[in-house]
Amino acid sequence: MSLHLIGLITCQGADYMVPAELGAVQAAHDCGVPLQIFAFPGNSSYSEMSLLDAEQRMLLKLEDLSGLIIIFPGSRLLEDLARLRETKPIPPIALVGRQSDIFHGYTADGLSGMHEATSFLLKSGHRRIVFFG
Repeated sequence: MSLHLIGLITCQGADYMVPAELGAVQAAHDCGVPLQIFAFPGNSSYSEMSLLDAEQRMLLKLEDLSGLIIIFPGSRLLEDLARLRETKPIPPIALVGRQSDIFHGYTADGLSGMHEATSFLLKSGHRRIVFFG
């Protein structure tokens, strides 16, 4: 399936994520790639979200994407992705606001960090990207 889509998953009401969201929107616009935003409720449920929760709410599967951006990811989601990576290929992953030994991490401010992460994936040829934020 070829969606040529960047998905942006964010936490509703989390004002601190707005600059990062705007950075992703601008980078996608600059590269002419469509962006789909998925808003998840509440900080506590967002921080405890699993990969299965995310895929069910997005109505997308990880294999439908060619790249994944996650902003301030919770530990459970990262653990799920690390386990999944051991059993099947997953798209390249960039983290914003968190470092990891397994995935690329960006800790720049929200707007430029999100723009940098999105641009990195787009310039690497990825066009089906989702953002967990």
